[in-house]
Amino acid sequence: MTIVNDDRADAVSTPKAELTRQEQEWVEKFMDETTLFLGPDPEIMRSHSIADRSPYEDACMAQGVDRLEAERIRKRIAGALDEGYEMCEAQGAAPGAKWGDLTTAIYTAAGDVSYLSCHGVIAFSAILHHPIRYIMKYWKDEPTVGVHAGDGFIHNDARFGNVHNTDQSMIMPIIRDDQIIAWVAATIHEGENGACEPGGMPSGSETAFDDGLRMSPFKIVEGGHLRRDLLTFLQHSVRDPKLQLADLKVKIGAVNRIMERIDTLIDEVGVETFVAAMRMTVEDVDTEVRRRISELPDGTVSFNQFMDSTLKENILIKLACKITVKGEHMTIDLRGTGPEIFNRAINSPLCSVKSMMMQAILAFWWPDLPRCTSAMSCIEIISDEGTWADAGYDAPMGQSLQASFRGFSALQAPFGKLQFSNPTKYSNVVANWFNQINTFLWGGETQHGDQVGNLCADLNGMPGGAKPFKDGEDAVSPLFCAMADTAEQEVMEEEVPFMQLVAKRLVKDNMGFGKFTGGMGYEMMVASEGTPTGAS
Repeated sequence: MTIVNDDRADAVSTPKAELTRQEQEWVEKFMDETTLFLGPDPEIMRSHSIADRSPYEDACMAQGVDRLEAERIRKRIAGALDEGYEMCEAQGAAPGAKWGDLTTAIYTAAGDVSYLSCHGVIAFSAILHHPIRYIMKYWKDEPTVGVHAGDGFIHNDARFGNVHNTDQSMIMPIIRDDQIIAWVAATIHEGENGACEPGGMPSGSETAFDDGLRMSPFKIVEGGHLRRDLLTFLQHSVRDPKLQLADLKVKIGAVNRIMERIDTLIDEVGVETFVAAMRMTVEDVDTEVRRRISELPDGTVSFNQFMDSTLKENILIKLACKITVKGEHMTIDLRGTGPEIFNRAINSPLCSVKSMMMQAILAFWWPDLPRCTSAMSCIEIISDEGTWADAGYDAPMGQSLQASFRGFSALQAPFGKLQFSNPTKYSNVVANWFNQINTFLWGGETQHGDQVGNLCADLNGMPGGAKPFKDGEDAVSPLFCAMADTAEQEVMEEEVPFMQLVAKRLVKDNMGFGKFTGGMGYEMMVASEGTPTGAS
């Protein structure tokens, strides 16, 4: 036995002096002012639940709101959002804007999506609260930033809340009596973002720095004026500077139009009634989702998927999913999913996977619900960090859709089993939707001499799965979007550096087996501008 003489036991312990309140304030001020680097906030990014009522919302709700009045307010909001959506679609420069890969939305003061436009990408309802909560926590009271009437914040970094880095948001506050009462935003799949490959979704990304622009939420509109210094920086960071300017203005214009409509509505009904109606929508959906979960039979269903490529080499990597229902509680367990790959582009942040889960919930489970954050608020999601469906800050994510799209299938496929024995069904059981995109990413010089880079709207033509009583639809819509378009080829060729020799040809036998078959996909063939016919 070895005996060690330890004199520490004989030492006299000296009690630590506690800091006074002023000393503590000095320490906190010093720490705030000397923070080296602000990254994504894990507390914000790991949560998808609706915020608690603020004291002001509580006071507004306590006054009572007639439900017919609240429904009228919701209809007016929906009309304003659809108008803003149509403005983006009609005026936008990006292919994603022209063909419906966008959305407009209104949020509570805390950032919860209260209502989304009836068209466009439903998935955005699950992830756009993250940047607003970041703004409220870090920039609202920051003396060098602040949030004031006429300000607008831009962001695209999925690690701060987004589907992927090709999407860019314009977020503006609604302020009354110096208090933020709501937010309005427009989000468009812009495509080109200066990544290592044109088009914004680089399959060759091997580091996070290859993913292009990574904009944490920052103020680009101040007092109603577009910041030309930041605009210049963004234009020099992408291959298509005209697109960056044009769609910034389009989003600002659409958000301002929505805010004009909301201002008129608030003048009619009053601030308190408007705030209460917004909160009522969020809470009503949360309550209804809990009720519908309680209708499902208790039990567990599993659905595992495998990807067979990193986009560079063959591989088998798993996305695991187990859904458990007990009473009004539902748990989605993603543990067992394969590890993130630090030099491949297929990794996804968890928020992006959640966004596609929301797409399954609001488009295939309960499509009658308003499109708001609370449709998934009460559902617990468990995941191991450091997997390709819950990747870390330093992982490349240029093709994050490879994981997040499987998050959609992980919820769409098992729901047929979950609701099979239910007398009341809110949607038909549908065979698995095609969970990939079918398109070209491109870059180069157009016939007009413009340098461009983006993607084709063909991705909006995913085939639809069959019902138990009807064949699937041929190239009906993408899993991530409602009422999208696949573009007119003649219009596209004005703006892209190639000719499409074969466009959207439905392929024989490219569908499922059985009495009722899945929808058909289509084939395309292209030739670069100026190359001989037949080159593709």
